[in-house]
Amino acid sequence: MVEFSAAADRAGNAPQAAPWSFTYLAKISLTAASRNMSAVGGESVRLRFRATGIPAGDPILLEELLDLGGGVLRWVTLRETTARGDGELQSIRFTPEHSGRYALRFPGSDSHQASRTASIILTLTPSVSVLGRTTDRDLAAGSEGSVSFRVLPASLEGVSLLKYKCNSDFSSCTRVETLPAIPDADGEVRHFWTAESGNWAWRLRVAASEDNEAAQTSLAKFRIR
Repeated sequence: MVEFSAAADRAGNAPQAAPWSFTYLAKISLTAASRNMSAVGGESVRLRFRATGIPAGDPILLEELLDLGGGVLRWVTLRETTARGDGELQSIRFTPEHSGRYALRFPGSDSHQASRTASIILTLTPSVSVLGRTTDRDLAAGSEGSVSFRVLPASLEGVSLLKYKCNSDFSSCTRVETLPAIPDADGEVRHFWTAESGNWAWRLRVAASEDNEAAQTSLAKFRIR
């Protein structure tokens, strides 16, 4: 509390001001262990950080910078953990849906300053795989063939099925068809087709975008007789 005394100037004028007070906020340090990270779709990521001077049990927020359109950017909270209080490295886990900018933030308190780490740039590589057999499969001409893949995160766009015509030992394959594909809620893409004589192969591909790097599966191979 700051109060004025009864002191006056030489003319006898006393200070005309109400008492006032201030609170000193303790400085803290919140830093991320890495500024650049990579992740595989569907797998959790551990962000390591150090919270120095933040009391044990106080909240630490994991935030993502979202583009809301029209030039509007906003930090949105994804998860919350608490400071350990000892200033040593600790971590928070989450499963990213796309590439982006993330940060950890301490919202501050009545006694401690707020703080946010520098942006953490995370790059996502989709997880893509062939479901079922990965060796050559034999089918009769005219029968119904099926091929299944999985892509994670399941919400990714730019997913395609590629069909190839191959030589006898599959050492050379030429793409003959591209089909758009939409993964289901579990990330599975299943396609049915009528088998034609010859050697054929399918793969699933995810195009590169602002949200993820490109990725593609190995070939699912079929010998049709």
